[in-house]
Amino acid sequence: MSTEGHNTNIVVVALLRRGNTLFIAKRADSKQTWPGRYELIGGHVDPGETLEDALRREVREEIGVEATVGQIVGAFTYESEDTFKVEICYLCELADASAEPVINPEDHSEGQWIDSSQLALFGKEDEEADMLVKAFEIIDATLSQKEGEN
Repeated sequence: MSTEGHNTNIVVVALLRRGNTLFIAKRADSKQTWPGRYELIGGHVDPGETLEDALRREVREEIGVEATVGQIVGAFTYESEDTFKVEICYLCELADASAEPVINPEDHSEGQWIDSSQLALFGKEDEEADMLVKAFEIIDATLSQKEGEN
């Protein structure tokens, strides 16, 4: 894929974890691109922002909670309209474990916590779905390691 004549954007998304679940959100039906599709929370990095600062800002704007940004799970590229995008996916946690995401209706119509048995709810086969699978593998490995230590 040639990026000549295209704008390039960096997108950061949160694989937001609570215990053995991850948060997904359904795009608002009013969205021009992919209305009604489930996605991960995140968005574009603004000039001068670090990737982590952009992700914390996007999580705060979209679901009203503070996130602790963890490790990169993976990254991929895609084209959307006339823009070449690089999407970087981070495993994150709620900064306040008791906080509950509140959907911004401009961005999303609903959100939910899913576990690995509910991946079909995400409803699409794409790179973000692959990142969910990878994140659940990391979560399972972490939980197994903690059980082994006890």
